[in-house]
Amino acid sequence: MQSIVSTVQGIEKAMAEGELIAERYNPDTLIPFPFDTILKKESISLSFLPNMKKFDGISGAIYFSNSGDVKISIKKSDSEGRRYFTIAHELGHYFLHKDDLEQQGGIFDSENVLTMYRTDIGLNGDKEREANYFAGSLLMPKEGVKEVWKRFEDIEKCARVFAVSNSAMAVRLNVLDLID
Repeated sequence: MQSIVSTVQGIEKAMAEGELIAERYNPDTLIPFPFDTILKKESISLSFLPNMKKFDGISGAIYFSNSGDVKISIKKSDSEGRRYFTIAHELGHYFLHKDDLEQQGGIFDSENVLTMYRTDIGLNGDKEREANYFAGSLLMPKEGVKEVWKRFEDIEKCARVFAVSNSAMAVRLNVLDLID
C-alpha cells in the first residue's frame, strides 16, 4: 500500500512541477511548447542519438557530465510528436531527478557521465513514470487543455494542437477527468 501511495504522490508532484515549469518558461502559453527557451536558459544542448545498435529501443536520453554539462539526445527516426514528448520527458528527469541521481550515483555510461533514458517499450520504474507525467503537464498545461478540449472535443485534433501523439493526449485528457 505504501508503494502505491508514494507512486501517486510522485506523479502528483511531477504534474505540479510540469505545470510550474510551463508557467516559468512559457508565460505566454505558446503551443506547442517552445523548447528553445528552456534549453537555452538551462544551458542544455540537444542532439540526435547516434545510429548505433547500443541505442536500439531508446527514444531519448539525458546526460549529466562531471563538468556540469547537460545534453539531451533523441532518436531522429521517431515521429515529430514522439520526439517532442521525449524532449519533455528528459526535461522531467532534469527538473525532478537530477539531485536524486547525483546523490545515488545514478546510471553512468562508459565515459562516467550520469545518464537516464526513455525506452520505446514502455515504463521501467517510478522515475520514468514521473518523467512522463511531468512531460504531459509541461506540454499540455491543464487550462490550455481544457480550453482546446472545449473547442474541439476530439482527441486527434487536440493532439495536433499540442504537437503530441493521440495516446499522450488521451492520457492527459483522462488525468484531467475530461474523458473516461
